[in-house]
Amino acid sequence: MPDPIIPRRPRRPRPRLHHIVAYLRQVRLSHGIEPPVLAKRIGVSRELLSRWECGVCHPCLTNLYAWANALELDLIPCPLTKPSTNQPSLNEESPILHSYRALRSNMPGIARR
Repeated sequence: MPDPIIPRRPRRPRPRLHHIVAYLRQVRLSHGIEPPVLAKRIGVSRELLSRWECGVCHPCLTNLYAWANALELDLIPCPLTKPSTNQPSLNEESPILHSYRALRSNMPGIARR
């Protein structure tokens, strides 16, 4: 009797990080940091860093934060869902909203230290 077929568990969708990864690569190049040096700062292999930069695979969030930290950048987490209706909304004059828009205009998800 053949073994029963076990259905594969569906893969979790990966966030689309290509714009953040491209920016991190651009910062590395502008600072003149070689991939082996950056990979050592992050704590990963040079090959894995190359795969991230080429888009073959994506870094997990821990490694993404380590990568940004190695380049002296801060990642700003942004919610992926809309806030619930029972939470107070930010009005147009809010200083928090103004600061957030100023950061977003420079580069989505990343701000200089």
